[in-house]
Amino acid sequence: MRNSRKQKKMRLTDNKIRDITRLLEEGKPLPEKYRFLLFEEKREIELLWNGKTDETFTKQPNILEELAYRDTWGKGSDSFIAMIYERLSLMKDLLENDGSIYVHCDWRVNSEMRKVLNELFGSDSIQSEIVWKRRHAHSNAKTIGYIHDTIFFYTKGESFTWNPQYMPYEDSYIERYYRYVEEKTGRIFLSRSVTGHRGVNKVYEWRGLTKPWRYPPQKLGELDKQNRLFWTTPLQAILR
Repeated sequence: MRNSRKQKKMRLTDNKIRDITRLLEEGKPLPEKYRFLLFEEKREIELLWNGKTDETFTKQPNILEELAYRDTWGKGSDSFIAMIYERLSLMKDLLENDGSIYVHCDWRVNSEMRKVLNELFGSDSIQSEIVWKRRHAHSNAKTIGYIHDTIFFYTKGESFTWNPQYMPYEDSYIERYYRYVEEKTGRIFLSRSVTGHRGVNKVYEWRGLTKPWRYPPQKLGELDKQNRLFWTTPLQAILR
């Protein structure tokens, strides 16, 4: 991986650009000396969105972009890793200090991909490894079926921008857990019992009921005054 980083940067003559363009258009392999060509100035790269432009990515890539971003498996996984190392290096340079990167790969290169990311961003910069289940479980003829991809979540610095993502609950979840409705507002709420578990929560008497409670007496009194307790039966209360 480090050897490809140290390759001498090349300047292409007009004749060489025409030759490479012809090879690309004909779908022929590129000569080895052109395979991992980088820009002389990384920050001129336009295909990578840096979060501060309104580019819509509708333009055709030029020859340098085609060379810098062309995925190649010409020599198996080694050539792919060498290519992705250069690409991720460029992405890191363009990231803001509070930026994040999500790298999606499958089972064939996920271990190598993590090594590359650790080397570029640092092993302490991984925030999460996301498993994306793409299909239901199944068996292949001779092995266990591949059913998931991996998404590595890395950040450039210790302080990074995080925007929480929310999705609506499924109807079956709401029907099971949000079973109670406030009469005045019509608001449904989660059934969270204030009764605890013996051996875990402290047992004491409150409002004539002696049993384990999740909260101390003072907290239960505050919740009661705030009308936060909903009594489903004379003996059982939940939070609302």
